Amino acid sequence: MLLSNSIMTYEYQIQEEDFVGFQLYTASKSESIRRKKRNGWIGLTISALILALLLWEHGGLGIYFLIVAVITLLFYPKYFMWRYKRHYENYVKKSHKNRFGEKVRIEIHPDHIFTKDRTGEGKIYLSAIDQINETSKYFFVQISSGMTLIFPKENINSEQLKEKFDTLKIPIHEELNWKWK
Repeated sequence: MLLSNSIMTYEYQIQEEDFVGFQLYTASKSESIRRKKRNGWIGLTISALILALLLWEHGGLGIYFLIVAVITLLFYPKYFMWRYKRHYENYVKKSHKNRFGEKVRIEIHPDHIFTKDRTGEGKIYLSAIDQINETSKYFFVQISSGMTLIFPKENINSEQLKEKFDTLKIPIHEELNWKWK
């Protein structure tokens, strides 16, 4: 990080796990994904219980579906999260594979953010920032255009970045205990 005339400059490499972290954070905030998880969990558990009740007189089959219902009740949420994590890891590998290890340069000016990578340069006005989310590993700066800047904390001085956004009167939504669960 370089500092000159109230301009903060960050240079770092964006990695596969940074893109995956962003995808998982975004997915965790999606109401439709929460609904899918809940509906799948309840639907499969109830379906297995109904089959267990209907087939109870057949002995083994009823017990089998009762066991399936209990296993679903206990383990479906973990399975769902594991499956979605795998999905996003595969998605990131396919769609961002040429960006892993890519050097990114971000300058924070008093009225805009300047970005530069191998594909080009961009200028984002601070007024276009929708929100900034902070987790234990990242800052995600969401822009009104739908783009998000990812700041991996291991590559930056996070306290100075927070102070800079505070100076610019841009609030940060802290979720330091956020985990993909």
